[in-house]
Amino acid sequence: MPDESVRLVNFGHPITERQQRHIAAALGGVTPEIVDVDVFFDADQSIVGQAVELVDRAGVTPQRWQQGRIIVNLPGHSGLASVLLAEIHGRSGMFPTIVRLRRRAVVNDWELAELIDLQALRERGRIRRSDIR
Repeated sequence: MPDESVRLVNFGHPITERQQRHIAAALGGVTPEIVDVDVFFDADQSIVGQAVELVDRAGVTPQRWQQGRIIVNLPGHSGLASVLLAEIHGRSGMFPTIVRLRRRAVVNDWELAELIDLQALRERGRIRRSDIR
């Protein structure tokens, strides 16, 4: 039986307590376990190798990637975020739900904007692809 808990793998800035409360509310009251992965990106090294290492460091088992409920907070570097998504998709067989934060009026304060289910978005996109044929 799959684990019904939610795990938030954080490749971005630390999630504040306020953001945690808003994420839990968006999940219907479920407080996710947060796994912080310290991201240091070396522009002189392979981005692919670094992304694989970061996903490894998240400590998520192959079974959990495939059957667990996992949300991802991506890093700000778009290239690294893209490669992380490809690696996670390869391990889980689908895209994860991601956290989107937005800046509040207060300087350097970010709040939850939405959780985006990338797999559902992909499936809707496939319908539009078949309309082209």
